[in-house]
Amino acid sequence: MFETLMDLRVQLQTAMIFILFLATLRWGAVPEKLVAALLSATIVFHVGYHSLVGGEIVLAGVDLGHVVIDLALLVGLGAVALHANRVYPLWLTAAQLISVFSYAYRYLYGEEDLGRGPYDVMATLPFYLCVLFAWVGFVRHVLRQRHHGDYPAWSRAAARRHSGDPVRN
Repeated sequence: MFETLMDLRVQLQTAMIFILFLATLRWGAVPEKLVAALLSATIVFHVGYHSLVGGEIVLAGVDLGHVVIDLALLVGLGAVALHANRVYPLWLTAAQLISVFSYAYRYLYGEEDLGRGPYDVMATLPFYLCVLFAWVGFVRHVLRQRHHGDYPAWSRAAARRHSGDPVRN
């Protein structure tokens, strides 16, 4: 059973992301839609990168395509986290930051000091956490909306900053 799940983990993860994307189109607010779109785009760009390159582009043991994709996801999630009236995008951004730092660690210290297993965990586990946190955030959004009605998708500080009014702390 466990071996079967491990063999299917990529397909299960991809299915969970695309189901989340479709669910957010129906029941999510803009932050949920953006998070689901960013995670979906990450999958699409990952598959596209390996199809286009026919493998990987490696420099000093680090796959540059994965670095670029993960950095783009970090920037996108960070932008949502800074403006959304939600906490869970911060969780996703923090998890993605661990993934990005894994590349720096691997580049600086190589595989000899860290070993392949811990590097793989640092590079891949955060994305699984991102999927989990996105689902938790989406479900919490839906439940909050059902119990309390509509609420602002974006923080007041972000709204004031764009309206020209000064932000007061």
